[in-house]
Amino acid sequence: METFHLLLCCATITIQKKRRKTMAKKRIFISFAIEDTTLRDFLVGQAKNEKSPFEFTDMSVKKPWDSAWKTNCRTKIKGCDGMIIIVTKNTKNADGQLWEINCAKDESIPRRGIYGSIDNRPATLPKELDGVRVVSWTWNNIKNWIDSLKEDTGMRKALVVGIDGYDTAPLQGCCRAPDSRSHCLRQVLRALSRRSGSAR
Repeated sequence: METFHLLLCCATITIQKKRRKTMAKKRIFISFAIEDTTLRDFLVGQAKNEKSPFEFTDMSVKKPWDSAWKTNCRTKIKGCDGMIIIVTKNTKNADGQLWEINCAKDESIPRRGIYGSIDNRPATLPKELDGVRVVSWTWNNIKNWIDSLKEDTGMRKALVVGIDGYDTAPLQGCCRAPDSRSHCLRQVLRALSRRSGSAR
């Protein structure tokens, strides 16, 4: 294990680089109304059948009034590269799902909505989906969007929860805003790449 320090944007970042044999899959959070659990299960099964290069996670128990639930949910969302929102007529009344959607927005996690079915398609969308593109449920629509996610967009989570082989100390100084964190992380990844290259 290698440990080194970088001074970026007035923040000292300690990084412990762990060796990994394979590249981590992109991690996608599924946001759904509890009444649409069957659709969530179908999406997970579809991904397995297609042998997709990404993995899904979610919060199956929807208790947005519970502070512990919110804390755990936010941590999970921060650790994801993107969020897929299953949109049905149930969405507008699903407090847990609406909270998840807003949380992803607050954390600058890319979001994409998919309609659960033609018959269950809502006439209007809740305000929480303002600015979110909602498309028909096809595997190409899902896969193409996930493939389009930038690698360093999801990797910014390492600054918060320390995953994908990099453990990071809490940032100090001015690297708090999402844009600043993304900039710092790109610099860190470049430095890691240069260091790995020189060690060969």
